[in-house]
Amino acid sequence: MKNIVLKIVFLIALCVFLYSGFNLGYTYYKYWKVDHDNDVLVKEVVKTEKKHKASNVRTIDFNYLRRLNKDIVGWLYIKDVADYPILKGQSNDTYLHHNYKKAYSFAGSIFLDEISNKNFQDGNTIIYGHNMNNGSMFGQLKKFSEQSFMNNHPIAYIYLPDGSVNVYDIFSFNRLDATDTNYYRNNIEYGSFIKKLVSASLANRQVSTKKAPLIMLSTCATHDTNWRSVVFARLSKTIHKG
Repeated sequence: MKNIVLKIVFLIALCVFLYSGFNLGYTYYKYWKVDHDNDVLVKEVVKTEKKHKASNVRTIDFNYLRRLNKDIVGWLYIKDVADYPILKGQSNDTYLHHNYKKAYSFAGSIFLDEISNKNFQDGNTIIYGHNMNNGSMFGQLKKFSEQSFMNNHPIAYIYLPDGSVNVYDIFSFNRLDATDTNYYRNNIEYGSFIKKLVSASLANRQVSTKKAPLIMLSTCATHDTNWRSVVFARLSKTIHKG
């Protein structure tokens, strides 16, 4: 009888071990798949030309991207932080858990809020991405809470389908409630909005008082609350094709 009990206990322990191992392996695979798919896409569409010793010039093959998915409206690049296509679906649910191929992905995509215009000319364009544990999507945004990191990563780029590039000055990191319509809106009064943001920021840089379109990069601060980690940047210039 004792041997039978021991065998049952062993079998149960073995099943638990195998199940836990499967879940761990599957989780690892899902994260690997997200990184792998984006690495493949970057190699396909991002071209970097060496212009001179001090800088590189990046171009994005939007002809290829639009053949993949016409919902791709731009490409976001922040050094060491993000290098992804930006999508706009019919609603905020469209790309919450779907990738640029429209296939299911637990990491979803980087996407515009349904109230934001795809020309990035709103007073405040809202862009979402998941806070992934491996740092993918918007998993690196929280680093902007460190003043030194913001100082060393002051620029965001959005490449557009017409070949132009919007260049943004990153100026504020905030923790905000996702239900706060004072911030999650596209029409703003620039001066008072900027003043309120900077005064409540965890890290900030000097920002111009001259009105210009903003982008608002938003991700979950934690997975079980309404708090969001949010990075704001102001359009400083647009580089036109040619």
